[in-house]
Amino acid sequence: MSRLWGVRMLLCLALMLCGVAAEADGAAASSASWASSGRVVFDVLRGEGGMKLGRAEHRWSHDGARYSMETSVEAAGVVGVLLDDFYYTQSSRGRIVDGWLQPERFEVDQAGRGVEFARFDWGGAKVAITRKGKITHYPLNLRDQDVLSVWHLGALLGGRDLPGEIALVTNRRAEPALLQVLGAQRVTLPIGQVDAIKIRARARSGKLTIDLWLSQAHRLAPVRIVMTDKKGSVLDQQAVSIELEGALPSGGAVNKDK
Repeated sequence: MSRLWGVRMLLCLALMLCGVAAEADGAAASSASWASSGRVVFDVLRGEGGMKLGRAEHRWSHDGARYSMETSVEAAGVVGVLLDDFYYTQSSRGRIVDGWLQPERFEVDQAGRGVEFARFDWGGAKVAITRKGKITHYPLNLRDQDVLSVWHLGALLGGRDLPGEIALVTNRRAEPALLQVLGAQRVTLPIGQVDAIKIRARARSGKLTIDLWLSQAHRLAPVRIVMTDKKGSVLDQQAVSIELEGALPSGGAVNKDK
């Protein structure tokens, strides 16, 4: 039972804290540089190239003024047989203000726990997190994001500078994190070789590092996310397919040659 619980927790972690996207470069670009809707499906692996734990599906849409996005995960393979009741869904909804995402509500729906959520009060400069029937308040600064909305900052900003240090809001807490652009890199995925911009988000506490690759061929959509905790345990999400509004579904790798 303890082993199954550990696998269940790994799957939850794969969505709870996996998200940090950031930037590449360009000041006048706003929501026009961000695909109006899209869908990315990921394999979720334990360790780099390790055992497949499940599959995650990420969807988003926006109209230039408001956005919504959702990520859901399901167990797969042997893990799916053992955890046939497992489900986990994250969602984020809010506004696009002055070329930035401004979340209004972040929500997590998890098997056995029900819905936990964060409400953003931008006028009052605070966020209220409701979890297990208790409400906890944290201070809120102008560029702070939830762990799902941050995936798309790079595509939305279209090249403006990263905000540097921000708070990433989960269904548990607001965690200060440093965002860094690590440069261009070609990454090999199930869809082939993809030229990407690599972003790193490191919790100020040192408890978690998230590396994220944004595909240059797919308008900076996230195509790989690797999370490493302070003990060195790794969760790796790799894109299996990508669909963007107005583009053919992909398998759209930049280079299929190995």
